[in-house]
Formats: sequence, structure tokens, C-alpha cells
Amino acid sequence: MSPGDRLPRVLPWIVQGALLVAGVLAAWHARNSIPDDGFIVLRVVRHWIAGHGPYFNVDDPSVQVVTSPLNLLLLTLLAQATRLFGVSVGDAPVLAAQILFLVTLPAVGWLSYSLVAGGRRELGAEMGGFLAGLSAILICANAYVVGLETALVFALILASLLAFRRERWVLTSSLLGLAFLARHDVAILVGLITVWYASRAEPGARVQAGLAFLRPFVLIAVVWIGYSTIAFGKPVPDTLAAKMAQGGSPYWPEPYWWGLGRLPAFFDASSLGTTILALFLVLAAVALFAKRSPSRLEMGLLFAYSLLHLVLYTLLGIPIYHWYYLAYALALCVLAGSGIAAIPGRWLGGLLGFGIAMLALVARGAVLTSDLPWETRFQPYREAGEYLDQHPAKRVGMSEIGIIGYYAPNVEVFDFSGIATPEQRPRIAAGRATEWLGQDEGLPDKVVTRGEKHPLEPDFDPRFETLYELEQEFPYRNDGSMTVQIWRLRAP
Repeated sequence: MSPGDRLPRVLPWIVQGALLVAGVLAAWHARNSIPDDGFIVLRVVRHWIAGHGPYFNVDDPSVQVVTSPLNLLLLTLLAQATRLFGVSVGDAPVLAAQILFLVTLPAVGWLSYSLVAGGRRELGAEMGGFLAGLSAILICANAYVVGLETALVFALILASLLAFRRERWVLTSSLLGLAFLARHDVAILVGLITVWYASRAEPGARVQAGLAFLRPFVLIAVVWIGYSTIAFGKPVPDTLAAKMAQGGSPYWPEPYWWGLGRLPAFFDASSLGTTILALFLVLAAVALFAKRSPSRLEMGLLFAYSLLHLVLYTLLGIPIYHWYYLAYALALCVLAGSGIAAIPGRWLGGLLGFGIAMLALVARGAVLTSDLPWETRFQPYREAGEYLDQHPAKRVGMSEIGIIGYYAPNVEVFDFSGIATPEQRPRIAAGRATEWLGQDEGLPDKVVTRGEKHPLEPDFDPRFETLYELEQEFPYRNDGSMTVQIWRLRAP
């Protein structure tokens, strides 16, 4: 074998190895950057492994605050497994989230590469896969999604598209079932693939063909739906109703699609992010429309899913939360890599793909070395939670319910944003989030505010300081003028 023949055989192993190493390093570095919403899930895990059931507030088992059942199940199993090695109930859920991210983030990179490269020993395909995998790893690690389902659901979507390409229909349907349990809006992709599959059958047999394809998906999905109906009294999480109440309210007036303006920040916070996004959009168009594109069907399904996802969320009135748009950025990474693979010529696509991958590494590669802001941003939340755990109150009102609620597991959380507290949702939709201050009874014993005038929090309402007095403060590390504050109900 000549040296010229050896490179194509070695290159895929080098690229895949580099992506797996990058994924592990990025996940390891980001392991402590669990956001507040991640701790909402972890509080449920903590209660479950402690024997209280999969509930956020133990005394209110009717509320299902977790969007992703599969993420919850995996975190609970991992947390329970760490308990066998002596890890405490308080530490086990956090460790479980870190372990799961150490698996799912490299998987996102490797599956992105596999979907784009497709086993072709071409420099353009290899570098397109490298671009897709590396950029997906970097932006996902920068988005503070440890503990959330983001990496898990995207990995399952990519895996289902790979099985689809190989015409492994039972595996495709089964992976879609798992992806649906990871996040229910994957039902959009399930519908797209089912319609395509059924369209290949004879006109009179298309419904039967579609139902046959869906059988494994249904068998997987119905298990959780049945359990959720029994355990919570409803088949879908409460988060959808809470988000629909928030969207379009005076607190989130912009339509969901308006949040697309945040996409450049996923690629870089500077103007370089806009440049990379523009390049990715051009390459995505190449992947979708170039005749030479090796995976036009899979890329078309991924694009259609992303577009319909955007339309559905807009129609449902979902509010703007920045991490929702990460799904579109990750899809763009794969589409851009596929666009590189479609560029003709032996060297042009490969050089262009490697060059843009290095640009993405320059823009977002600091995730592998830089300090993350958890200590300065979230440490006061943990201190407030630990204080509440040591100075207990039966019911505590707050808007950031994750970290504080996790470190104060025994308090009942009154959620100003309505996710864990259903009675708040109509108040939010009507623009009267602090209306609860006018109640004659049932007021929270304590209230946590964040030292800023947030409309969901009550400290700007003139009634608040007539009812509550300041008990304790926890300053932010980077700004002493900002504090997390705990207020207690004044004695009658």
C-alpha cells in the first residue's frame, strides 16, 4: 500500500478520535456549569432516590415539572447507581448529570460526523463531518445545558436519522420512541418520517404501512404516557401549559420566532458569530439543494423538523428562552457539514471544511480552557438554598426554583413563574404575577428575590414590604451591589 492510499484509511479514525477526545474534554470542563433549570430536574431526581417519588414538591404529586421523561429516568438510574458507591443523596443527582453529559456530548459529535461523512472515504466528507461534530460539541458545551435533555435528544435524533439512512426501520422507529421520551416535540419528526415511509407503499396500503412503521415507537411511548397519566393525572408535562401561559403575556411579549436573533451568540458572542452563522446558512443551502449532496433526504428531514418546530412553538405562544434555540444551531452544524461534503473536487471541500472548523474552534474553543461563571452567578443561589435548609420554612416563594430548591429539598416551593405552581399561570397570562400578595391566607412564609427588579418577583410591588421583612442577603461575587435576598413574613 502506498502512502497516498494509506491516508484515506487512517483519516476517519483520526477524525473520529479527535471528536471523541474533544467531546470528553468539553464535557469535563463544562461539568459544573449546571444551570438553574437543570437543578429543577435534579431536585425531582433527589426526591425520587430518597423515596418520595418523582415530584418537585413532595406534597403536590399532581405537578410534572420535568419536560424530558427519558432524561429524568436516566439521571435517576445513574444517581441510584452512584449511591451504591457511597455517594450521598445530595451529591448523587449532580454526579449523575455530569456522567450523562460526559456520554451524550461526545455522542453528539460522533453522530454528527457519522451522519455527514456517511462512510465515504473522501476528504470533503471527512472534513464536513469534522466541522459538523466539532462545532456541535463546542456550541453545546458553551450553552450551559448540563442536566438538561438537549444533548440527549439531539443525539437520539441523529441516531434515528442514521438508522433511517440504512433502512433499519424497526431501529429507526425505536430510536424515535426514545427521542420522543427525551422531548415530546420529536413527534414532528416522527410524523415526517412516517409520511415518507408510508408514501413508498401502494396507495391502498399506505395507512397500514405507516401504522406498521410506528408500532415500535408506540410501544415505547405508551409506557411513559400510561405511567404519567397514573402518577400525575395527565399524559404530558405541566411545562407546556406553564410556557404557554408565559408566552404572549406582558412578561414575554415577543413572539417565539423573534428569538432567532440569538442564534449568532451560540457561535460566538462577538461579530465572528454572525460571520460563522452566515457561512453555515450558505452551506446548509448547499446541503439541501446541491445534486451532489450525499444525504439530501436526511438533511431535508432535519431541516423540515427544525422549521416546523419553529412554526409550532410560535403558534403555541412559547416564550423566548435562549436554550430553546440551541436545537436550531445544532441542526445548522450538521447541515453545514453536509454542505461541505457536497462541494465537488478532491481538495476544495476538505480545505474549506477544515478552515471553517478551525474558525469555530477559535470562536468557541475557549470552552476547553476558560473559567465558567458558575461560582459568580449561581453560588449565591446555593448559599440561599443551604440557608433555607438550615432555617426551614414550610413554603418559600421564588422565581429561580432550581438551585435554591435543590439545596433546600424539604421546603415547598411557591413558583412565581408557574411551572411548579399551577395557580400562578392565569395570573401570569393576565399580567398580574404578584396578585398573590393580596391573599388573606396561604402567603409563603419566606420569599427569595434576586436583587433586581424582575416583574415576576414581588419586591417592586408596594404591598411587599408591608408584608415581608428582610432576613438575609447573599451577594454576587462579581458585583457587591447585587444580592440574593431572603425575606420573611412579618409577624401579625
